[in-house]
Amino acid sequence: MLTQPAQLKMNFLSFMGKGLGYIDVHLLASALLSGFSLWTLD
Repeated sequence: MLTQPAQLKMNFLSFMGKGLGYIDVHLLASALLSGFSLWTLD
């Protein structure tokens, strides 16, 4: 079983080449770890 940081790193690698930047992925990870929802108008 992978630890949560390892899972997040694997998920981050799957976002490469999809138009998401470091800030985008950082916001997604922060929302995931804190249990909050992330709303966007995009």
